[in-house]
Amino acid sequence: MAPPGRVPRVLVLLLVSWLAVGPAAPALVRHPLPVLWMMPAGSGSGTENRTGDQVSDQVSGVRLALQDLEKQPPPLGSYELQLQPLETQCDSAHALKLLFDSMWAGPRYLLLLGGACPSVTALIARALPALRLVQVSPVPPPSNRRLYMNQFFTAPSDRVLNTVLVRLLQRWRWSRVGVLEDGPGLAEMKRDLVRQLQRADVDLGDTEGFSGDQDVCGSLRRLKDRDIRVFVALIEDQRAPEVFCCVSVPGGPVPSWWPPAGPPLTVSLSPQAFQLGLFGPRYQWIVAGRGPEAWPLNWGPSACDTSSLLEAVQGSFRLQFRGPKG
Repeated sequence: MAPPGRVPRVLVLLLVSWLAVGPAAPALVRHPLPVLWMMPAGSGSGTENRTGDQVSDQVSGVRLALQDLEKQPPPLGSYELQLQPLETQCDSAHALKLLFDSMWAGPRYLLLLGGACPSVTALIARALPALRLVQVSPVPPPSNRRLYMNQFFTAPSDRVLNTVLVRLLQRWRWSRVGVLEDGPGLAEMKRDLVRQLQRADVDLGDTEGFSGDQDVCGSLRRLKDRDIRVFVALIEDQRAPEVFCCVSVPGGPVPSWWPPAGPPLTVSLSPQAFQLGLFGPRYQWIVAGRGPEAWPLNWGPSACDTSSLLEAVQGSFRLQFRGPKG
């Protein structure tokens, strides 16, 4: 027995060791959080169709985000997201049925991720308040936010591009323009642009739209008949070569910087399409949209002449969002 008033040496050693190491940290209990994930996979059509590579990129990005979430301290690290994929196929009716079936079958979902198809996003936005759901979407927000109160967007609004576009027109005193729109995916952006042009007192000479297999050159020919000199093109990147092939004419030297980066694209057009000649010092092109920094202007043997295409692109403006590097 130790003498009175003295602590046993073993207890002293245990106390010192406990102070040095610290108390054992309790195991982190992660609470399951069911989340719906809308994927634009399947057989979409037109500009809203998503390739397998794009869906694979989304899956890889979500996987990295989940791994990053696991490393976060509480309260974020206290939750484990359980994703329930909904393959919407970029079809509004199919997407809405999947959403209601999932809410009926359970578990109780509070969050909806995704929504890269504008038509699907617009329809589901009206159902979110009744379902008590909040959606986080990677697409730019629409101009009319009153219909999308339960949605949060991670991309800048198309209104920003339209504002820059109008400022560019005012800077060079271009007071009359024509608008070329590619498909329903950019219809909301066009409506906002028309409103901004009216407020800026810029005359809208005419608007033309095309989608799918519709005649692009026919739309441009109608704009030419209206004596449009400044063209605003709201087009997807993959349609840019087709549009500029319509405005070009054969001939011209090939610049030293050709070919640009990007995947090849082959489009077959009739010889009459090359004779519009809507380029040069009498015309100005402004292309607004989203996409990679380099246009896919690599043409195949059955498409527009390379030198003619490059000559048509010269002097055009391109407005786009640029995300952070790395």
